Amino acid sequence: MKYRVLEPILFHAGQVLFLDAKQVKPRRAVLKPLGGNGYAVLTEASFKAGEIIGLEDAVPKSMINSMRPVRAPKPDQDKA
Repeated sequence: MKYRVLEPILFHAGQVLFLDAKQVKPRRAVLKPLGGNGYAVLTEASFKAGEIIGLEDAVPKSMINSMRPVRAPKPDQDKA
């Protein structure tokens, strides 16, 4: 599931994230590619407010107030 980061946040080793190429480039030294857009955090990876990240697992309880789910926009029902 995708989440919007609401405040600076730090992920620790072993966590699996789904990121776009723009997010990976400055963090490539601390990420291990898993295929597709999945990456395992090797040490620590930080993200700033406003970034969109995907998580393999549920949001850790310690981060629940730092992230919000990104919901897909509902189809416009007015279009025919």
